[in-house]
Amino acid sequence: MADVQSLEKMKMIRNQDKQQAQFVYQQKVDEFETLANQLVDLLRKKEVMEAKYNECLSNQQSIQTIHSYHNYLQHLTPTIMELQQRVNRARDNMRQAQEKLTEQHIEEKKMEKLIDRKRSRQYELDKKSDMKLMDDISLQQYLKSKGR
Repeated sequence: MADVQSLEKMKMIRNQDKQQAQFVYQQKVDEFETLANQLVDLLRKKEVMEAKYNECLSNQQSIQTIHSYHNYLQHLTPTIMELQQRVNRARDNMRQAQEKLTEQHIEEKKMEKLIDRKRSRQYELDKKSDMKLMDDISLQQYLKSKGR
């Protein structure tokens, strides 16, 4: 039984590792979602500004208005590209954290199987030992009854 207890302790450690990996994964998911939402908002702003810019061009607005929309769009493009790179890095980090979580989950399941096998073996050994003891007792009782 000592082996099972040591395996139980190892399983508990694996479970803690899995919970830590799950926590890290959730942080990475939250980070990704935050950045992705920022990117979506920025793309929507750009879309609205492009529509206004095109409207200004078609309505023959003042040069200053057209120029200000153009400058804003020029400023927005690098910001979107930089944010896109951050979203991609966050996605990669999230994927790596998910792989780590999956790995920890597999390790925990391995420990559970080892424990189950160890318990089954121990149960079978105990059962065989009990059967042998019962056979010995039966034999002793039989020999005592024959000896009388």
